[in-house]
Amino acid sequence: MDFEGVRNGVQTLRQLIRQCGAALPYLHVEDQPAFRTRGYYLGVTRGRVPALDWLKTWVDKLCLRKVNQLQLYIKHTFRFDGMSETWHGSIPLTPRDILAFDDYCADRGIELVPSVSTFGHLYMALRTQSLRDLGEFPESADESFVFINRMHHHMLNTSDDRAFDLSRRLVDDYLQLFRSDKFDICADETFDLGKSRSEPFAERIDVAAMYADCAIRPCRHLETRGRRPMMWGGITLEHPEILETLPEEVTLLNWQHDPQVTDEKIRAVSESGAKQIVRPSVWCRNALLPCHRRRLAQNIPA
Repeated sequence: MDFEGVRNGVQTLRQLIRQCGAALPYLHVEDQPAFRTRGYYLGVTRGRVPALDWLKTWVDKLCLRKVNQLQLYIKHTFRFDGMSETWHGSIPLTPRDILAFDDYCADRGIELVPSVSTFGHLYMALRTQSLRDLGEFPESADESFVFINRMHHHMLNTSDDRAFDLSRRLVDDYLQLFRSDKFDICADETFDLGKSRSEPFAERIDVAAMYADCAIRPCRHLETRGRRPMMWGGITLEHPEILETLPEEVTLLNWQHDPQVTDEKIRAVSESGAKQIVRPSVWCRNALLPCHRRRLAQNIPA
């Protein structure tokens, strides 16, 4: 029996009941997915950390809409062993939470994919006494906390081998909690690459080569763990020569911020032969609510 088809059929029936109430119209429905991967990316790194019960409620909503992949993005909001300074003062998600959530998603036909920043976006971690020395700008660790600063000075010093050791530890601790064979290393918005402690290294090999090395190392590590790497494509597309150096199993997540987008970047990845998943965005940065009208104009063709 095609359990996925039955599940999706039940969701269609639920949608009809929501729209029509108890008196359903006479109809014939033929339906099939237009996209094999129908994903949703949930970042739980800003504001309150969601409880497991809330996450389950969200998955029920995704199941109703026939989503079949959910990526859960964490940073300091997960209880990594030996990193209590990072999540001190919050109530982080625990390994037990993730295991239970993975089971809950699987029961609803949703693949839960881990997503962890491996060398950027580590602002909270790099403010701690234990890890600040691994940062590109360690002197910024004592500056007052400001939300906008999370977008800067959050990178590991990638010329320090200890930085990769930390990335590898984050990956290994998190991936074992998921049944998925995929892992998103993020690798986006590396604004500080080569600008401070790693500047001498950048002068020798240039920033593009540095970024490629930073991305490829965790990808190769994941392959030894039997996982298929994923990563954001923004920085790679700023340096298209990197596309040829990526391992074959890497999938680029092609996400564009701007309201008016073209297929230029999508075409560039396609013509390179690299794998990609297109990620339309919901713009809700610096806003109380997402800009739905702007996003609809971007994501739905006229």
